[in-house]
Amino acid sequence: MRQARFLLGWVDDNIATLTFANNQTGVPLTADQSVRLKQARATVRQRLVRHEPGNVINNKLPNEVQTHVSALQQSGAANAYWAEGWQVVMADLRQVCGIQPLIFVDHAEERVAAVNPDDAGDIAKVTLPLPTSINLQPQYDTMQKAWIIDTPNLNFQILAPYYGQVPTPATQAVPGQPAINQPEQSQLVFGFVVGAHNSFLQVAKFHGKYVLRDGNHRAYALLRRGISIVPALFREFGPHQELGVGPAGLLQAEAYLGERPPLLTDYLDDTVSIEVAVPAPQRIIVIPGLQLSQNK
Repeated sequence: MRQARFLLGWVDDNIATLTFANNQTGVPLTADQSVRLKQARATVRQRLVRHEPGNVINNKLPNEVQTHVSALQQSGAANAYWAEGWQVVMADLRQVCGIQPLIFVDHAEERVAAVNPDDAGDIAKVTLPLPTSINLQPQYDTMQKAWIIDTPNLNFQILAPYYGQVPTPATQAVPGQPAINQPEQSQLVFGFVVGAHNSFLQVAKFHGKYVLRDGNHRAYALLRRGISIVPALFREFGPHQELGVGPAGLLQAEAYLGERPPLLTDYLDDTVSIEVAVPAPQRIIVIPGLQLSQNK
């Protein structure tokens, strides 16, 4: 179980009931939970209709952020975003809408604990990180001939198939197998490239609303520390373009595109959100090797 903040004032009865019940079906709301839900919704209804301000983003970057962006460009980690028209801006997180009903907060603050709030370049290292190595401890199932990778990093995924020749290793990589020492030979390798795409804090203008497309946990932690003006990727989407975020785990569109959408600051507001304990998601990747014989 992990601690999370839940935007109670913008979810329907079904999502509220499932979240309070730790995703167990058939468990009704308690009387206290029903009252809390009604109060949060009433608070949202009493708000003024929101009109998007004109100072959410600023294209003028501090020198230290420009230096970081140059390093990011040289790394190639954000090439796909540059090709899609994203650019680096200074964004005011207090004016950006949230689109996820729930964000995990138990480890969020650890990621920004060492950030200097007066150094925009230091903040950029968190919001627009450079590539880093990933520490994994994969397991090998000798019976099934399969690699099993278990990680809490939901950005970790199978990136691409791989085929090529590699030198025969001096030591066999599979635990429990005898060592092989044939440095002069090479072997064919079929498999997959696995890894995690760099996750950047992304603000999108979508149907006239400034919304956070990615980076919710870091945004929450930064706001908790009183850091609101941060470097971020920004892109304006056309009227017929999709935001590119799957519907699973998102608020209904009418909630964040409506007249009283949730702001990122609402995750910290106890009148419209609440802290809950929910099951922790985990990413599991299985890469099997299957050998068959066939008569022709």
